[in-house]
Amino acid sequence: MTADTATDSQSRTDVAVSRLARRDAAPAATAWSLVRSSVDEASARFAALLRSISDGSAGAVGRWTIAETAAHTLIACEFDGFAAGGRAPLVEFLDLADAILSAGVADVASLNEQALARETERELGVLADRIESEVAALLAATADLDGEERVAWLGGAPVSRTGVLAHLLFELHIHGRDIAHCRRRPWPVPVPQAAAIYDRFFKEYGVERFAVPSATPVDVSLELRVVGSEPERLAFIAGRLRRDVPGDGRIDVRVTTDAATLLLVAFRRMQPLAAVLRGRLRISGRRPWRARHLIQVVRTP
Repeated sequence: MTADTATDSQSRTDVAVSRLARRDAAPAATAWSLVRSSVDEASARFAALLRSISDGSAGAVGRWTIAETAAHTLIACEFDGFAAGGRAPLVEFLDLADAILSAGVADVASLNEQALARETERELGVLADRIESEVAALLAATADLDGEERVAWLGGAPVSRTGVLAHLLFELHIHGRDIAHCRRRPWPVPVPQAAAIYDRFFKEYGVERFAVPSATPVDVSLELRVVGSEPERLAFIAGRLRRDVPGDGRIDVRVTTDAATLLLVAFRRMQPLAAVLRGRLRISGRRPWRARHLIQVVRTP
């Protein structure tokens, strides 16, 4: 393949992915108002899904049943309400709220299990009611607050209130999809909402925080091109993922995709090859085979 042919192929892929991202595009809105309305909408969809299921004992994701996945999502509503500054944590979660502020991503699985052991509700209708109630209370409590003000999140990292709510939006969508998928139902994620999750939570918190140190000796430079977002330079150096690494400008691996596909692939809800075959993810660059060394994301349900 000549350089011109490769360039043309990349351009066609970029155009295709751009068209995908423009589909269902919402009217312009501030990030704060978009994320707030999106959380409201997604929580209503999530609650409606729960109410449509009679038995919550079927497996949903990992070792979690549908009911446990729903209970985890309720806990995420409660903790993000606390982090956003508009809600106090429940008494039974006070010590875990403190632990979250000193924890890293690698500690999330353990904290999830501890919280799930304390939240004993497993009735889907009750969980649906409580999720809607928690989200309504969170939105009411933060209505007059500044979405760009930074607050402490996981590990004490400063994240804007918009970023915290974008994390909650991620939880509602990823676990809504888990539950819908196990019931063989669709769970589409609107393009603007997926983009907000990526830009306002993952980039703001730091995508490199989600990578597990790797034993591979191979250093890899990566350009991540998510449609609608500024390209991001990352690199695996000495087995760790780092961002904004200065270099000679040459890229080993270039990943072009949309935000929804990136999140599904990164959190192992979609196989990379399936995303490539569907035209939703493109891997290029001077050493594209090195993509296999990249972004080993922590396995959190």
